Amino acid sequence: MRYTLFSREDEFSNELCKKIHELFDIRLGYIFDDHFPDLVICVGGDGTILRAIHYYVDQLDHLAFVGIHTGTLGFFTDYTSKEFEGFVKDVLTGKAEIEASPLLEMRVNDEDEVTYAFNEFRIGNFHNTVTYDISIDGEFFEQTTGSGICVATQAGSTGANRGLMGAVVDNGLDIIQLNEIMPVFHKNHHSLRNPYIMKSDRILQIEGDSLKDSAICADYLEYHFPHAKKLEIRTSPKKVYFARFRPYSYLKRLGNLF
Repeated sequence: MRYTLFSREDEFSNELCKKIHELFDIRLGYIFDDHFPDLVICVGGDGTILRAIHYYVDQLDHLAFVGIHTGTLGFFTDYTSKEFEGFVKDVLTGKAEIEASPLLEMRVNDEDEVTYAFNEFRIGNFHNTVTYDISIDGEFFEQTTGSGICVATQAGSTGANRGLMGAVVDNGLDIIQLNEIMPVFHKNHHSLRNPYIMKSDRILQIEGDSLKDSAICADYLEYHFPHAKKLEIRTSPKKVYFARFRPYSYLKRLGNLF
């Protein structure tokens, strides 16, 4: 098996990575391969996993991720640092169940370049009010005015979307969720204001002059497209694969959030 390590880069996480490397590479004969791994072992928290996903975004079809929690939030991780020995045993003796989670993809002005997000796209401006016209599958849906919008996956429903009072969506449901960020609401501005959960094959189009002054965040990455007139967001054929070496209840994951 070819594997690589992705660390939170703090002292404790780096030491744990060193232990894994010594055990897997030196004692067990596994092959450490940063370029073309089969398994990406993330040592940190959810932020570490997100960084690893974006780093390997062009190789997602032939690798899987597993996480050991040493960070501040470990929703996507399956083991804590105290369970290191159990992790090693599970990898050696168990066959992983593969769990797939789709990405979102975004195009600007119908251009070929694609930007990906695992949790969500957040589009907005906290310095000035923005106005966007939102269409779904080519049909006008609403005009929203406020600080922006959040478009989330099922996996991302527990992230920024949850902080915006969006719905937490059960594991295994393929959806897209649209949520407004601090919408303006009075007699001259009307929008849904509630989270809208839609089937995953919907296509969102966002248009408006405000796009050129908006920040577009794909998970932790921030982009600016001053030439943007239209954004198109849809579920990507790309998926993130997690190697689950042991059962871990989704309800228990949710319980770790509060």
